[in-house]
Amino acid sequence: MTHPMKRSVRFLLVALVRARARPPEDWWPCELATGVVDWPKLKKQMQVIAGWDPGKSAMMQQVHIDLLVALWGRVKEWHRQDTDCPLGELSFRWQLLSSQTSQELSDAFQHISEGTEGTWIDSLMKSAWEDLMSLSATWQEIVESRWPIFSAVAMTAGKLSGRRSLEQGTGGAQVVNSEPGDCRHEEETRRRFEELLDEDLIASPKLLESALATEWVRRCPVAVATVYVLAAEFHMRAREDGLLQQPSEAERGLLRRAEGKIRVHRDMRLLLSSWPLWRALDRFTCSGVINATVVSALPPAKGWLWLFVSRARAADQDLVVSNRIRADRAVHCPREFTAVMERVAQSQQTSRNKLKVVEVGAHYGDCSLWASAVFSPKVSCVGVEADPSRWERFQRAKVANRFEDDTLVALHGFVADPLQSSVVHDFQESQYFRFIPSSSA
Repeated sequence: MTHPMKRSVRFLLVALVRARARPPEDWWPCELATGVVDWPKLKKQMQVIAGWDPGKSAMMQQVHIDLLVALWGRVKEWHRQDTDCPLGELSFRWQLLSSQTSQELSDAFQHISEGTEGTWIDSLMKSAWEDLMSLSATWQEIVESRWPIFSAVAMTAGKLSGRRSLEQGTGGAQVVNSEPGDCRHEEETRRRFEELLDEDLIASPKLLESALATEWVRRCPVAVATVYVLAAEFHMRAREDGLLQQPSEAERGLLRRAEGKIRVHRDMRLLLSSWPLWRALDRFTCSGVINATVVSALPPAKGWLWLFVSRARAADQDLVVSNRIRADRAVHCPREFTAVMERVAQSQQTSRNKLKVVEVGAHYGDCSLWASAVFSPKVSCVGVEADPSRWERFQRAKVANRFEDDTLVALHGFVADPLQSSVVHDFQESQYFRFIPSSSA
């Protein structure tokens, strides 16, 4: 058994060597357009489509063509180190991988496992994995860079689920470990974590502690890493709820532990694990609270807002909007709505009456919040949302931005038809919203 002092010295030496050898380009977030690629534009485009399966045809569109041509020119030498944005290039390579079919990815995985790789997809997959494991940038720095690498890795791993079943059926191990069967136990805990990710719910400290107390979980590196990432997310959400910007030491430490568990093994079969590590990492990169700019043709009364959005990836239109808000850092409201509101406001500049706005199907309250920010205090907005989770985020945004009830009200309810509403709120006694008809009207 290694003496604790020797382990500490060895760890310190490794850290120092790594720090000295570390090229600054690895973690640089690439905020400038350099060479043939507009990296900031590409990053926004990739953030918007993160979680989607764009397919090959979408990857061949003009928005990605410059980088695709640059990469294709060196398809057999992916490890070139002369790129001006390694994180951006690696993100694109994983996005390119994730756009391939499940069968193509499974075949490539098999070729690499057998040492018979010969296609460009084989080369791409092998180099993308090796570069991800050898990046000088830490996972925390990848998260802070906002390049959606983990989203594309998660999608690639999802498409390899068929290969996972095949390997398990032939007695293959999911990860390299002292005992091949170490990661095939504790299915109930794994499924519970998958359900939390599916439902966009947070793992409780009690669940996380009970998982780490389980012997089979502790024997499986990818399982332990998953627990650490979800624990880091618990701290992140608590921080975001307090509207704090900087990651806590708890977040950083837990993510470092998760990263260490994976980088030690490095084996590409980690992509085949049924433990949802890559999905957890992807969700960890999805900020749920955004400090967003208010964009308007008229000078807004409030130049920025706190927005509470979904951390889940783009499974439907609402989640695409969450991706877009994270990418643009701007309040999202359709131009058709904002243009009408701006015209009405200009036509009533001399009026002492407030603008009256009712948004039915407010979702996260994007347009109600935008109108409140632009026209306050000369506006009275009511937003109605039926979905409890969306309404809760809407309500939290109202409170965080300190809008009073005479400016904005967020209601939980739905309008069934033009004459009947389920909104439980009596406006007949309100001095602010008498323009809303009662349910008996």
